Amino acid sequence: MKNNNWVPWLIGIGSVIFMTIVLWQNYVYASKLGKDYQGIFGDMFGASNAIFTGLSFTGLIITILLQRKDIKETQEEVKRQSADLHLQRFENTFFSLVNCHHQIINDLKTNSYVLKSGVREYTYYEGREVFSHLAQSIFNNIQNDINTFNLKFSKIYDGFGDKYLHYIRSLFRLIKFVDDHTFNEDNIINKKKKEKYIAIIWDQLADHEVTLIFYNCIYKDENPEYKQIIEKYALMKNVKDIFVHDELKKLYSPNAFNKTNH
Repeated sequence: MKNNNWVPWLIGIGSVIFMTIVLWQNYVYASKLGKDYQGIFGDMFGASNAIFTGLSFTGLIITILLQRKDIKETQEEVKRQSADLHLQRFENTFFSLVNCHHQIINDLKTNSYVLKSGVREYTYYEGREVFSHLAQSIFNNIQNDINTFNLKFSKIYDGFGDKYLHYIRSLFRLIKFVDDHTFNEDNIINKKKKEKYIAIIWDQLADHEVTLIFYNCIYKDENPEYKQIIEKYALMKNVKDIFVHDELKKLYSPNAFNKTNH
């Protein structure tokens, strides 16, 4: 038994055995006395009554202890159920947001063209193909120069279209939803839970998506909170070096690339 649950039971069982022995000994002793002495012995039996009264009080204490234990266990069970319900509500919202985000990705469309004999020949991209096209375009057009990054990126950024911007906002709204949630009063457990769910989000991103986010979040006109989240959870720790310019990494805190940061 846990938490010394055996102690009240041991006391109770011992009390019953003790009362049984006392009654039996009194009975045996009284049966050997003559009728004249049995009345006198009966009067003396009041001492045994006092013992039984004390044992009854002991039984009452045991009952109170057992009830207190039951109440504590009930409170703990209610607390566990409340925590489970809290987590279930979070996960329902979380995975609903994930599904909405995937739908936004599926709706992405863009195109590019090349001139051949004065005629435009278009190539169309949909869904995750858009990320590959945009990431390659950014890498080819932006030099490894911090001073000119914002100017050159702004020209590309303006051509992304509202659907891509909607994608970025959706992604970080999802991450922020996890970051703002409290999973546990213990800070260490709470931190690990947040990292777990953010990893679920980030692990679904293709390399070109991470590349786009890398450039997007250091752009001067982007929400600075996005960059802070990346640095907080070291989300650029697995960014492919072949897709990003080394000099531009300096626009992030080293924490963004620190694989042991968290």
